[in-house]
Amino acid sequence: MLLVALRTGRRVPHCSGSPSAPEGPPPGYPIWPRWFSTVCFVHNRVFSNYFGLGLIADTVVRTVLPGIWS
Repeated sequence: MLLVALRTGRRVPHCSGSPSAPEGPPPGYPIWPRWFSTVCFVHNRVFSNYFGLGLIADTVVRTVLPGIWS
């Protein structure tokens, strides 16, 4: 699931590694005053949603086809 959330994950090191916040919000930035933590929160939300979907898909596959992973 990490590969699916990689698009948001690529922004985390760039924003966290910058020495200070820019003067104004970049285009499309969701929550401006929380410059360093917002990027991590957005990536965490995206990753956890895909991770939950993966768990649900795995549960459905294991229920329908019980011997598929063995």
